[in-house]
This record gives sequence, structure tokens and C-alpha cells, in this order.
Amino acid sequence: MKRVPMYARNGIVSFMLCCYLLFYGMWLSGVNSAYVYDYSNLLFPWIAVSMVLHLFCFIYVKKISIYDVGLWFLVLSYLFMYGFLFIDKFDMTILLLWAPIKSYNQTILFEATSFVNLCLNMFVLGYLNANNIEKDHIFYTRVSKSYYSKDKYHTGILLCIIGGICHFITSVKLVDVTQTAGDYLAYTEASSTGIIDDIAFLFVPGIIYLLTSKRFSKTKALMLTSVVIAYFSMIMLLSGSRKTQVFGIVAVVLCYLYTYRPPRFSLFKKVFIIFGGSVFLNMIYIIREYRNTLVEVIPAFFSSLTSFEFIKNVIPETLAETGITFGSVASVIKCVPDVFSYEYGLTLIRSIISILPIGWLIPEFFEKAATTNTINKYLNLPVGGSLFADFYWNWGVFGIIASLIFGIVLAVCSSNLQKKSKEVYFSLLYIVLIGVRAGMFELVRPLFIVIFVPWFIGYLIKRFK
Repeated sequence: MKRVPMYARNGIVSFMLCCYLLFYGMWLSGVNSAYVYDYSNLLFPWIAVSMVLHLFCFIYVKKISIYDVGLWFLVLSYLFMYGFLFIDKFDMTILLLWAPIKSYNQTILFEATSFVNLCLNMFVLGYLNANNIEKDHIFYTRVSKSYYSKDKYHTGILLCIIGGICHFITSVKLVDVTQTAGDYLAYTEASSTGIIDDIAFLFVPGIIYLLTSKRFSKTKALMLTSVVIAYFSMIMLLSGSRKTQVFGIVAVVLCYLYTYRPPRFSLFKKVFIIFGGSVFLNMIYIIREYRNTLVEVIPAFFSSLTSFEFIKNVIPETLAETGITFGSVASVIKCVPDVFSYEYGLTLIRSIISILPIGWLIPEFFEKAATTNTINKYLNLPVGGSLFADFYWNWGVFGIIASLIFGIVLAVCSSNLQKKSKEVYFSLLYIVLIGVRAGMFELVRPLFIVIFVPWFIGYLIKRFK
């Protein structure tokens, strides 16, 4: 069967998404949000159609690989943005005691959900039109088993040593503070903007460089990946902190599967992956539920496994846990511009300047770069941050244009990296995925570190040779 040309597939994607945006915009203009009494019932049909349309465009029209950063960003965004909408719509019972979604009225929830929906559609429109790589290309250009890169291996060793030591130091500090207090909220006392925290981001790229170097056999690579998963899981269980650890696990596992596994899995392996994923999601929920009494986390986790209670709770509790991040968008819409003015791009400027180690010199300048330090503290709602929240904080409803540009830039960068540098690509994926629950300020500096520092170390290795 003759393959449909890339320009034709882009045209199909653009036509479908533009039609959806047109009809949704027309419907939205006729709704007075001040009189909305049930935002979930009103918006669920549009969100469901949007989700199906996006996945159809990614998987069947553009044939995007499962390793693609844009696909993962999209799927995780639906979880983190619409978790409570699905819970409300299907009347799911959740055990999570703290639900910040109740702090917003129906008007705010309607406006925030609509803004995120527009942002996601614009992101998909930009990403898929700028993406020029396919699933077949990913599989057929995979390096052979006999391939071995000494430069990547040596770079990975140095990154693991430097980043691993710093990561271990920050993790021990975090666990010590939270365990002493018995409460996850004590993590603020262990957090800092020091250079050790920044260098710790190199640990995951170090593992990625080792895996893509093909230095290890499949068995040893699996052992290395398992050790990383166990290490991050233990940190989460002991400290209650999960954000960077979860996305670090996702990046390492995807890198391992891409490098060492065939494109097809047996039925047994599929069942094992689904079961393992369910156990992992259950662990995340248990950590969230007992994060104020950390001493109970590990016993509660093993108790849930032996009783198999997690099987029936994994979907609603995962939606509740991830859906909290939607509050970051709702909080911004609630406060901007009534309490806080639009930033007009200052958040991005502050984030770029933060690459320089000058936080000690102008601390107030950087404190205003994140919604977690301003809007969340003002409302006393620790709902984290997100790129979509930053888009609205800077440009209001025109933030949907920023989402379009973000999709284009991400597609161009990821397409080129998938063809030229797999290790840099998975390092990029590691940081970008954090953006589903973190703003620009928390992404730019780590992104610079995981891309520039490994390149510089690799350059020095080649020069010394």
C-alpha cells in the first residue's frame, strides 16, 4: 500500500483540528460562563472529542512513535489537567482527602478547562505540522547490537559520577528533613537553588548516555534500569517527593525500551508491563495519601499490594492525584489580572536569565518567575505549576498562541534530535515532561544543564583523545 505523503497528512491533521477549533470557538462564544452550574457535564463532550481527535492524529494519521515526547506530553497533560473533570463526570469515589478543586467556583473551572482545551489543540496543531519523523523511521534507524560508542560510554560514566553524587546528597538531605518532621511539607526546608541541586539533574542523562552507548548486554542494561527505578522509588517512599523522580523513571524506561527491546512485545510482557504500571501508580497514590505521616507510607504500600485493593482504586486515585495540577491554571485565571498583572513574557526572560548562577544577587527578581512563589502563596493553595498556567499568566487568552509556538519548537527540536542524537533526545524528554506540572522557571535551567553539560564533557573527551 502506497504511503500517504507527509504534506497530505499534515493537511488532514490541520483540517480536522481547525474544524474542531472553529466549532468549539463558536460554541464557546455563545456560553456565558457566569451562569455555568456544572462545568464537567457541559465540557466533557468537547474534551472527549478533543482527546480522541488528538490521539487519532498522532497515532493513525501521522503515525507517531510511542517514544515521541509530544505524544507523552499530550497524554500526561490530559491526566494532569482533566483528572477531576473525569471524576466529576463519572461520579467516581476517591479516597484523597485534600481536593483543591473545591476552592474554585464553576465559572473559574469552566474558563480554565476551556483555556487548557484550546492550548492543547493549538499545541497539537503546531507539533504535528512541524514534526517530520515517523514510527518506522524510529525503528529502522535503531543502532545495531554490535554498535558501541566509547565516547557516549565515557560521557555517561562521568555524568553518573558527578550527577549521581550530587543527586544522592540532595536526596539524603530531603529524606532526612522529611523523615525527621514526619511530613512531606517539610521538604521546603530541604529545597534550595544551590549548584548541587542543579548538577543532580545530570544523573538521569548519565544513565541515558550509558544505555544508548550499547556498552551493556540486554541483561545488564535491564539491571541498570531496574536499579534506577528502585532508587527513585525508594526516595519517593521515604520523602514523599515524586515530581522529578517519576519523570526520570519514564525517561530511563523509554530509553531502555527504545535501545534494547524489539518494537513488538509478547502477550506475557504486555500483561507484565500493565501490572507493573498499575503497581507503580498505586505507589504514587499511597505516597500522596500518607505524605503527612511518612512513617506509614511503606507499610500502607505493601498492605495495599497484599489485599489487591489498589486494582479497583488505581484509576480514580490516579485521576485525583494528577488532576490537582489543573488547579495551577484555575488559580492563575482566578487572580490574573484582578490581583496580579499579566507578565507579558517576563516569566520567560527571568527563566532564561536564571541559567546564570546569580540567584543570590537578585533573589526577588527570580521569586516572581514562578506561580508557585506568587499566586499559589497568595491563595495558600499548593497546586504546583504548569506551562499552561504560565501561558495565561503572561499573555492571557492569547497564551494559546504561545502553546502553538511551543508545539512547533518542540517538534523541530525533537525531530532533529531523534535523527542525530538519541541520548540528547531522551534527556530533552526527561525535562520537557516535567512541564506538565511545572512552569518555565523550573524547566529552562535544568534543560540547559542536561543538554549543554553532557555536550561539553563529550567535547572534552574527544579533545583529550
